[in-house]
Amino acid sequence: MFAASSGPPRKWSHRGSFMSSRNAGLTAFRDRQKASR
Repeated sequence: MFAASSGPPRKWSHRGSFMSSRNAGLTAFRDRQKASR
C-alpha cells in the first residue's frame, strides 16, 4: 500500500507487495517455530 504511494509502476508495486507478503509470512512462520520450541 505505501509502495503505491511511492509512485512505482503497477507491475513493480504488485511484485514488491507479493514479495513483502511472502517474506512476512516466512518470518511469522519462523517466529512460531521458535516460540513453539
